[in-house]
Amino acid sequence: MKIIRTIYHKLSLLILFAVLTAGVFATFNTSTAKAASSLILQNPILIFQNPEAVSFTVSGAIENVQWTVKDSKGQSISSGSQAPNNDTATIAIGQKIPTGYYTFSFSSPSNDEITAAFGVTGPTPSKNPYFSAQTLSAHSGSVYRNNMDRIIPMLKNLGFSSRRDSVYWNEYELTPGNYATPPSIQQILDYDQQNDMDLFWTAGSGNSNYDSGNLPSSPTGIQAYAKYIDDFLTQHPRVKIVEMLNEFNGANNSACGATAACYIEIAKVVYPYVKSRHPDVTIVAGGLAAVSLSWWQDFFSAGGATYGDAFSYHPYNLATYRINETADEVTNMIKQNNNGVGKPLYLSEIGWSITNSTTGNPAKVLTEAQQADRLIYSFVAPQASPQIAGVNWYHALNYGSTDTEYNFGLFQRSTANIIGYQPKQSAIAFYVMRAQLDGYTYTRTDALANNINSYIFTNAKGDTVQALWRTDTFNSMDPATTPITIPTNGRKYTSVMNVNGERIALYDTNATSINENLSLSPLFVTTTNSLGATNPPSDGNSDAPGMPNTGLNAYLFNLAIPFAVAGAGILMVIGFVKVRRHLKR
Repeated sequence: MKIIRTIYHKLSLLILFAVLTAGVFATFNTSTAKAASSLILQNPILIFQNPEAVSFTVSGAIENVQWTVKDSKGQSISSGSQAPNNDTATIAIGQKIPTGYYTFSFSSPSNDEITAAFGVTGPTPSKNPYFSAQTLSAHSGSVYRNNMDRIIPMLKNLGFSSRRDSVYWNEYELTPGNYATPPSIQQILDYDQQNDMDLFWTAGSGNSNYDSGNLPSSPTGIQAYAKYIDDFLTQHPRVKIVEMLNEFNGANNSACGATAACYIEIAKVVYPYVKSRHPDVTIVAGGLAAVSLSWWQDFFSAGGATYGDAFSYHPYNLATYRINETADEVTNMIKQNNNGVGKPLYLSEIGWSITNSTTGNPAKVLTEAQQADRLIYSFVAPQASPQIAGVNWYHALNYGSTDTEYNFGLFQRSTANIIGYQPKQSAIAFYVMRAQLDGYTYTRTDALANNINSYIFTNAKGDTVQALWRTDTFNSMDPATTPITIPTNGRKYTSVMNVNGERIALYDTNATSINENLSLSPLFVTTTNSLGATNPPSDGNSDAPGMPNTGLNAYLFNLAIPFAVAGAGILMVIGFVKVRRHLKR
């Protein structure tokens, strides 16, 4: 009997230890080992314009789907559990989600958690072709070609009014003198019309019927290139701007070479031919890789100012102040060779890629937040140069052959579990900028400190919006903030918003200035006399986010199993103690 009691005693301790260990593990780690997720987020678009109608559709669910919405700081603002209907869970958030950048995480007991980024915007900003985004639907095998029905509306809703793209000559003129728009391209142009989206058309390729497929260089090839442009504009009268070739001064040039002298031989034929037939079309010359001031000097000195209504270049990787300086330098060259008269400039490619690659385009950042900040720089600072007529962000959707080229996009590509294109923080920052500045025009730039300029915009009522950030050195990643006094000119109300669409301050005072801590990330400071004390500015975020909602029902559901295990362990302990006492009697 004593031996049995000893064995029983040791066995009971072993079982007790195992049960308690399982209970503790379950309590602190509610996610058990799971197979690869079969859950799929089916939303085709992950930008919501109605902050009160944010909802998600998750397929592949055979159990309850647990979900959480977090803001840009990673704080939970809503969560819950949704039972599926025929393997699909429709999840309506059920509360107003203010303008901003968010994540939606979802899982089930047998499926690992998946997290998707999404954005909430608001009314589409007014049309302004100054704001353009690059699409690459001319690449027949690209993700763009068959998805422009989603991409164009997404860009419009963010506040882009123009897109830069090509219709390749090789596709448009299959045999000499026979022109036709491919059906896939026509469909995309129809999407433009349906969404009132302008096309900044780059006629930027060669044709295998001429000059061995290289960019045109022979008289026959150059004349054929001019006729291709003429025919396309005739068939598509909505297109009112065309850029002659793309980055001719780079690797993609004619048999003649990459020089300004070679390019001017093309421009002096194409410009008068096309302009005489389409006087209302803006013909843009250049499209240069980088700024290439020496190339421009050669071009304008040779009479190039005559062969373009406007001129374009790609100022990647420029510090903010250099964007304006280089625009002045190019303008001065034009004036010197055009009787003192300047012409419009287009920054037809500018962008920043998120990558740690050391090769390729030098316009690189490490995080989404840094890309968002530089997007604001790229669209706000050029407005201080009145000769800059438009800015084109390169580009809309992650796509490219190298790590650097792939990550310029405003949106992520689809994944196996996320059908829609996830916005990056830069996409939401662009909308915030457009919404804040909509109805305002650039007025002046004030220097608030050695490394801080305030770009000031004014509307018809005299209200102002200041866009400002700390510039520091060119590639600074310093997260520190600097105390700064921001003049408000004694207006009654002042609102301060960051690039994520979050209002960080609202002042109801007639103070002549406010104090804020300024970082590399821009702030938008709106000052006005026209608002009541309880009526904050119309910035798409009039309701400040509430306290984080942990979702009590979901919380209890998630903890039910571990508490049950722990409770069972405690009951077993009590039972073992009673049995042992009984056996000792």
